[in-house]
Amino acid sequence: MVRPVFVFGSSSFTIIDMPTVFVSGPYRLFFWAYDCSERRHIHVEHDDLLAKFWLEPDILLEDGGGFSRKELREVERIVRERKEQLIGEWNEFCGSNA
Repeated sequence: MVRPVFVFGSSSFTIIDMPTVFVSGPYRLFFWAYDCSERRHIHVEHDDLLAKFWLEPDILLEDGGGFSRKELREVERIVRERKEQLIGEWNEFCGSNA
């Protein structure tokens, strides 16, 4: 699923894709289409919280985004369990050269 986001400028707006890889409980794991120039990573959203994890070379929290430590441990567990799927989805959308 791709969720469009509208980014408003001075007199126009741009639609940015946010491909959802999967949903696990209350967590939506996705990436921003414009992030393909960065190394592989995943964003995790729950309500108004947003965390970012690098996928390579190992799973590493980049930004906790207001999640509690307990939730971050749970999210990291999910990311670790699905690492290969996340990398595969990234490669499919962004290309494997990222």
